[in-house]
Amino acid sequence: MEDSFAFNGKYYSVSVDAFMKAVSSKEDDENDKQTTISQSYGIPMVAIGEDGKEAAADSIKLMNKEITETSSNVNEVMSAYRYSLINNLLNILLTPISDGTGGVILTNSPAEMHFGQKLAFNTLLEMGIIYEIEYEE
Repeated sequence: MEDSFAFNGKYYSVSVDAFMKAVSSKEDDENDKQTTISQSYGIPMVAIGEDGKEAAADSIKLMNKEITETSSNVNEVMSAYRYSLINNLLNILLTPISDGTGGVILTNSPAEMHFGQKLAFNTLLEMGIIYEIEYEE
């Protein structure tokens, strides 16, 4: 029972594996995006005539143009957002709250939790980052 904490008569623990899975998960719309467009143009060659004026030549010059568009890795950005969110939820639960005189307010039941703590606890429990341990007696 040293690897868990007791709360409201139940034992809970934090799953680092679930935390890492939630942070590094990748949604379908978070794919890397790279687009390459290649274009070829035929440009008529210009010749200088005997009179010194430009005239169209019988040949063309082939010009190539390539445009590459690379979008940033959305997964890295979204992973950072998920990490920050989960980290903030854990901080809400783990940061001690003082009573103004420097004494720590202990929370032993859901009734003593403020809204932010309840929301953080339920969210992390639903995500599987906090999980209930059932010990056999």
